[in-house]
Amino acid sequence: MVLHGTVRVAEPHGSETFVHLDLPSGSVIARAPAAATYRPGDTASFKADRHCIRYFDRETEKLVA
Repeated sequence: MVLHGTVRVAEPHGSETFVHLDLPSGSVIARAPAAATYRPGDTASFKADRHCIRYFDRETEKLVA
């Protein structure tokens, strides 16, 4: 599965960077290598393993699946 979105925030955290993406269907936080450079407004694509994705309820923030 490939996710395409617009970068909202990129947070460097030592060995990795958390990239907050706005997608047509919602939002997601993806992990990228520390050397990755993303800026708000950039278009980005991430390959995701369906078995590693976690879904949270938007209102309660509880894990759904």
